Amino acid sequence: MDDRIRLTRPKRRTLPDFDGRLRALSSGQSAWKCLRSGGESALLLGLGPDDAWPAVGSQVFWLEAPGLQQKLAQSPPSAWRKVTLEEALALFPNATVWLYEPGLQFAPDFWMHVLGSLFAASLPFRTTEQKTALLFGDASALLHIELLETLQRAGFTCVERLPDGWEKHPEHALAEACHDVTPTICLAVNGRGLDSQGRLFGLLRALSIPCAIWFVDNPWHVLSGIRLPWWKEADLFVTDASFVPLLRQEGAKSVHALPLAFAWHMWRSLRPDAGKEAPLFVGRTVFPGRDRYFAACHLPPTLLEEAKILLSERKILPDVHWWYNKLRPRFWPGTGARLSGLGAESCSLINKTQWIDALSLHGLRLVGDSGWSALLPGKLCEPSVDYYTVLPTYYAQSSCVLAVTSFLLPHSLSQRHFDVWAAGGFLLSDPTPGLAIFPEELTRPITLNSPMELRHMDSACIAAKETAGLQEAWRTCLWENHSYLNRWQTICSVCLNTERPVSQDPRLANEK
Repeated sequence: MDDRIRLTRPKRRTLPDFDGRLRALSSGQSAWKCLRSGGESALLLGLGPDDAWPAVGSQVFWLEAPGLQQKLAQSPPSAWRKVTLEEALALFPNATVWLYEPGLQFAPDFWMHVLGSLFAASLPFRTTEQKTALLFGDASALLHIELLETLQRAGFTCVERLPDGWEKHPEHALAEACHDVTPTICLAVNGRGLDSQGRLFGLLRALSIPCAIWFVDNPWHVLSGIRLPWWKEADLFVTDASFVPLLRQEGAKSVHALPLAFAWHMWRSLRPDAGKEAPLFVGRTVFPGRDRYFAACHLPPTLLEEAKILLSERKILPDVHWWYNKLRPRFWPGTGARLSGLGAESCSLINKTQWIDALSLHGLRLVGDSGWSALLPGKLCEPSVDYYTVLPTYYAQSSCVLAVTSFLLPHSLSQRHFDVWAAGGFLLSDPTPGLAIFPEELTRPITLNSPMELRHMDSACIAAKETAGLQEAWRTCLWENHSYLNRWQTICSVCLNTERPVSQDPRLANEK
């Protein structure tokens, strides 16, 4: 007979979180975070599920989210005093303050308001005439160089990074990075620079600083890394207008379509000797980190086969919305939308391969990664070139450049839809609905409905230089309406209530 005593862990108490999912309440010292130290009294923000409180003195004050104390059946020592938010504001600067971090999962809106208010009242932010924008990132980050130049042209000083280790105390880090000057606005590309708990966002909101999040990738993929609902309170912008209703259905309060624009460094004068070389396609087979990102996703084989049949018939394209309709994922919270993304990404690669193969009948210069060698046997693929120095010349030299829209953003425009014209090149595009932001007389001559149409196109037609007038018209349109300065003006019109420029998308004509 086995006389050994079986040891079991004590069962943790569970409560429904903000989304109704049962979660165990963490306990012990590791569940507590010290927000500030040195005060003689202690202020506890939350109580937790047991009496494993942090070390505190005899004078203790506490604040709990409405209704949570009853659910916890928690009874703090009688000598401790419950306080209101107003009383906590007075205590905060001179107390040692502890936050029960797991509590954010159960009352995120309440704690975002509390934490934002406490830090906004205690940090020495001051208002000046200086216009300051938070634009977190560096030269390697997506769109950072383009937006940094744009904001500087618009008269803004930019704060690009927080001090090392900022995640421990994000509010203090922000004050230090801004030299205590109150920022005018925050622009976060794909949420870059904002902590997942929403503490920076809560501080910005308490200071009445608007925060714009611009999703230039699939928004559900970006949001799958955010676990709390603070993002629904931000001003959201998407490069693909088809995501606007989906985000609003999920509870986002301010969502706006905002396409990409031409990059300043791309703008070159038209050269009469340009356009002499072979048609060009530039692009990767997969985005960086694709396999790691989709590691937990496994597509139903029968559904993938159905999608491949649709691609061959080309009556309905199996883009990400097709996959959403088939798989019916929970968009947020969680990573449920990623499986649909994998389906769309897989089909998108097949689609791009079909277009490139059709273009190769007219000659082809293919620039990308080594993955094309396996997909297009016998086609020479040149390695990627620098976007800021070499690529503009490639665009100008080619008889045409093909743009194929990703199925992850099926109603969007790629950077090529703008940059090719800016560099002095000529663009051919697949029929993305995103082209609706441009006049039809510009889009009709450059839009191809299928790879088969490209395959049967006369090569002489591709290289014809009756396109000069069309190039000039496109460049005029872009310069007047589709620079990143235009996009910044649109963001400011939404976030700062400045004068709004003329709408650049007819689908948004009725949108404030």
